[in-house]
Amino acid sequence: MINLTNYIIVVEGTTDTTFIRSFLDVEVVNTNGSAVPRETIDYLKAAENNKKIIILTDPDAPGKRIRSLLDQELNRPIHCYLNKEDCIKKGKVGVAESKKEIVLAALESISENTSNIEGNWVSSDLYDLGLIGQDDSKAKRISFLNKCV
Repeated sequence: MINLTNYIIVVEGTTDTTFIRSFLDVEVVNTNGSAVPRETIDYLKAAENNKKIIILTDPDAPGKRIRSLLDQELNRPIHCYLNKEDCIKKGKVGVAESKKEIVLAALESISENTSNIEGNWVSSDLYDLGLIGQDDSKAKRISFLNKCV
């Protein structure tokens, strides 16, 4: 497990915050839904001078919107993805609807966003293509690389 001392995990709501804090000793910032307040963005921008930011939003359209917004505002956020089928409980989709083991496994496999290096790609584009954050992502990346050679 990565040491989360120098990290902030960004989630969407208070139930997500409570869930994450129930098993991790880490700073958690709540966006209060998809309308991320300017104060929250400013706090995260200032905080990234000393800490790395992990974005752990719900695997749905509002979660994708938040990722995209923060990806544009922050320097190099780290994207942590959960599979939608692992985050459904009583018809609701979200981080708080997943399980501790699912979140810990996702945190183990995080990788830093490299969208600022070249081009206009962001992590959510790679996720949409199935190249990261999904059960068969590794196989898709290998297949893609084999076609490039």
